[in-house]
Amino acid sequence: MTFSSLSAAQRCAEWVYGWCASRGFDAPQQAGDAFWSYPNEDGRERELLWPDPVSVIDADLLATIGASSRPTWVTVATHDVSSTQGLLAERGVVPAGWPEWLMSTDLGLHDEAVCPDGFTATIELRDGVLTGEVRGLANELACSGRMALTPGGGAVADRIVTEEGFRRRGFGRFMMTELGTAAQAAGASYGLLIASVEGHALYEAINWTSDCDVVVARNTAAMA
Repeated sequence: MTFSSLSAAQRCAEWVYGWCASRGFDAPQQAGDAFWSYPNEDGRERELLWPDPVSVIDADLLATIGASSRPTWVTVATHDVSSTQGLLAERGVVPAGWPEWLMSTDLGLHDEAVCPDGFTATIELRDGVLTGEVRGLANELACSGRMALTPGGGAVADRIVTEEGFRRRGFGRFMMTELGTAAQAAGASYGLLIASVEGHALYEAINWTSDCDVVVARNTAAMA
C-alpha cells in the first residue's frame, strides 16, 4: 500500500494493528467492520475499535456492549463527533469527553533532527516495535516513545512522553523525527497516531495531518 492511496478507514485499521503491537497486546481480531482487542487491563478487559469514519457504527452492537458486565472500551473513528457521541450515549456507552484525532504523515517528508546538546538518543527495534529514549549525561530520562511497524507498511507512534522539566525544549519533535527515520529504515513509508489535545499542535507543526476525529467511550462496567 502507498500512503496516498490509503483511505481514512484503511489508515485506522493499520493504526489498530500497530497500537496493539506497541502495547504488547495480542493481534486484534476482525469482526465484520470492527476490530476487537483484549488488553485485559484494570477497567478495560476488551476494546471495540471501529475504523471507518464514513460508516455509522452498529447500534445493536453498541447496545450489547452497553448492557454487558464485561469492562469494555469503544474507540470510534468519525467525521461527526456530536452524532457519534449521541449514539454511544443512547446505547449505554459513555463518551469520555476528551477530543482526539487520527493523524498521519508521509515519513519521507521529514527533515533530520538534531539531538539537544548534552543528550544522547537510542533507538532499539524488537519484535516489530521501535523504542526510543533520550537521556542526559547523568542518565536522566528526558523523552521516550515508540513506533510499531504495521503489516501495510506503516508505523504507529505511541506513548511519546517528554518528562517534566524537559518540556518545550524540542525533545518531543526530536523523538518523533528519530523514530520516523528508524521506521523508514525498517521499511515503513507512512506514520500514524492518535493525538490528544496536548500533542495535536506539535504533530501538526512537524507535517502530520488530521484524517478524522476519534471518540473514546466506556460502558458502565468499565467505569466501576
